[in-house]
Amino acid sequence: MSGGAVIRRVASGAELVRGSARIEVTHLHSRRTPYSVNVCAGAIEVLGTSFTVVQRDAEGEVTLHQGAIRFRAADGREVAVAPGQTLIWPLPSSPPAVSGADQVLATVALLRSRGRFGEAAGVLEDALLRPLPSATRERLSFELGSILTYQLRDRERACRHWARHRREAPGGRYERELDQALSGLGCE
Repeated sequence: MSGGAVIRRVASGAELVRGSARIEVTHLHSRRTPYSVNVCAGAIEVLGTSFTVVQRDAEGEVTLHQGAIRFRAADGREVAVAPGQTLIWPLPSSPPAVSGADQVLATVALLRSRGRFGEAAGVLEDALLRPLPSATRERLSFELGSILTYQLRDRERACRHWARHRREAPGGRYERELDQALSGLGCE
């Protein structure tokens, strides 16, 4: 734990009052109810996984490293979080209209949650063949690079992809994450 985390034990699991905590939960098959981490805007239902939670006064975020989690908002809405994704709360008051890119990302999230990373990469590669706004292209490209780097661990393809990503989106919004990926891969 870091960031002066304050955690309380509750019947369903834990409550992160404030701060940042990396949480790993395993062997949940014997529990009748999922382990949950309560936060200000709802609860994160843990299905055997590793993730990092940051809780601030009235907002926060969870980043899933591996496994599966579901965020259950206080208003009853549920959002599945796939490995490599970050969910920020509170959730928007009304769901945004679904765009083609949103459908691609939803499909990719589903495939990732099922461990079908090769198929998820293929969906992203197909989507990137179409004309897209630059911000959308950068987001989809980042997702593809993340899958190649962290899930498929395909160094050669990942290095090629990240080089293309950097050419197409120099100084983009994922620059820090890109530097980390390239460092871990040892790309030239």
